[in-house]
Amino acid sequence: MHVAARPQPVTEHAPSTAAIYSQFCASCHDDGQYGAPVRGNIEDWDRFPRDRRQLLELAIAGNKAMIPRGGCADCSDEQLLELIEFVIPQSWAEQ
Repeated sequence: MHVAARPQPVTEHAPSTAAIYSQFCASCHDDGQYGAPVRGNIEDWDRFPRDRRQLLELAIAGNKAMIPRGGCADCSDEQLLELIEFVIPQSWAEQ
């Protein structure tokens, strides 16, 4: 499946990754609600592929209880990739 980049809307102040995470992701990924892997917890993330493109495809389509794009319909694919880097274990981010 080819994942095309979605153009990012032009705004005066684009929200930071941390702000997007707080608005759309934290309610599940901070404490594992609905089986979501907890941010940075290596054991929780062991069941997921380490390939960023595969994780992006899961985020775009939605996965189990997570709705497509994590509910951030206005997030570009690049923003979703930044969010993925923000939530995966630090040891993965260094790979």
